[in-house]
Amino acid sequence: MRVVWEKTKPNSKRRYAYFRHSYWEKGKVKPLNVYLGKTLEEAERRLEQEMLNGFGRGWVLTADEKAKLIRQLRELAPPEALEPTPDWRKQVAIRAVRRLVERYKARPDIAEPLQKALEAIEAGGQVNHLQEKIPRPWRAIMEV
Repeated sequence: MRVVWEKTKPNSKRRYAYFRHSYWEKGKVKPLNVYLGKTLEEAERRLEQEMLNGFGRGWVLTADEKAKLIRQLRELAPPEALEPTPDWRKQVAIRAVRRLVERYKARPDIAEPLQKALEAIEAGGQVNHLQEKIPRPWRAIMEV
């Protein structure tokens, strides 16, 4: 039983955490690979969940084995696993609204609500309270 951080493709920069184990079943050695995640936080959460579920096989781990796996996970974690994953949907929404603000800067009745929505998205808040002020075609873009 071990935890490894591996690249899925040779040229990729990101490493993913996996739980690896080989066991005997019906006279054959069977491998078990369980994907744990790309960030340390996500991998710890999934490893705890898998240990509670017995890795789908009904295995019961001792406290020492659990501690060893958690320690391996933390010690072997690459630097990029410590960084939070970027919220791509939020970034795409910010870029789209910025383009709309630039396009409609000559029309303050459209640009002003869009600018307020952009500030709300960047602040991390909800934009639902602004939707009644935003013209109908742009509402779909604003939903994050």
